[in-house]
Amino acid sequence: MLDLGCGTGLAGAAIRPACDWLVGVDLSPAMIAKARQKGLYDRLETAEIGAFMAAELDAAPRYHLILATDVLLYVGDLAPIMTQAASLLYAGALFGFTVETHAGEGIALGEKLRYAHSEANVREAVVAAGLLLHALEHASTRDEGRAPVPSLVAIAGRV
Repeated sequence: MLDLGCGTGLAGAAIRPACDWLVGVDLSPAMIAKARQKGLYDRLETAEIGAFMAAELDAAPRYHLILATDVLLYVGDLAPIMTQAASLLYAGALFGFTVETHAGEGIALGEKLRYAHSEANVREAVVAAGLLLHALEHASTRDEGRAPVPSLVAIAGRV
């Protein structure tokens, strides 16, 4: 399993009991250090997620599950990440991710410099990568200023 934007390991702690090999990647060395202290991951890397996945393509490992929880809000164009994830997954494997969303079309950059993606934008990026969208649900992944942040939770799979 690959945990993109693993941070301190919150998603890793939840998924670790269900996987035999757990890889985490995050841009922040401080976050990776905290994740390492938890002893959950078999491999941790400090890198930008797109660059990490590109390097993984060269080494040709494959994953049964890729998670990107609360990290794609820092990505404007989802297409490259979706395409890379599709290439790293075994046939039948899953890519679960969250994005912030908005009621309009396309992509919006918020005042906190985080991207919000419309439902149509997420669907298009998934399909363009050759993935099959299994689920796309409206949710709130966190509160900000005591208000829920509109989000989408998606599960896509490699055919």
